[in-house]
Amino acid sequence: GLPAALVYVAKKYGKLPLSVSLAPAIRIAREGFDLYPRMIDSYADRREAIDRYAGSRKLFLYDGDPPEAGEKFVEPELANTLEQIAKDDGESFYRGAMAKQIVAEVNKYGGAWTLQDMASYQVKEREPIRFQYRDTQVVTAPPPLFCAPT
Repeated sequence: GLPAALVYVAKKYGKLPLSVSLAPAIRIAREGFDLYPRMIDSYADRREAIDRYAGSRKLFLYDGDPPEAGEKFVEPELANTLEQIAKDDGESFYRGAMAKQIVAEVNKYGGAWTLQDMASYQVKEREPIRFQYRDTQVVTAPPPLFCAPT
């Protein structure tokens, strides 16, 4: 739902086009950023879990080993996806070529998604949860709503 939420927030609350708002994220995904020590340690600690999935291996172990100091983390596929979402307001993500890829990949690993599931996705804006903790008012997102199967 994040792509739909980005489009929704940009249209309802934003003053800039989504292409401008997403430009820094697109640049960082394409050019990468220097890995920091905690991130490097985290990948090394999770090596076994990352090794289980081809997509995770491709993204996080692109040279076969966990990232090391001095390496950059780049995500050109994420950059392309964000550019496309900015270009067509998420249409291809939910109804086009990306939707077909997502459904095929999810179902390949035992999921049960359909193109109709993707096309019918709708953003639901809900009231945030607000509460006082000591001297601070906390405002946070409400938990997601789940519907029981009928």
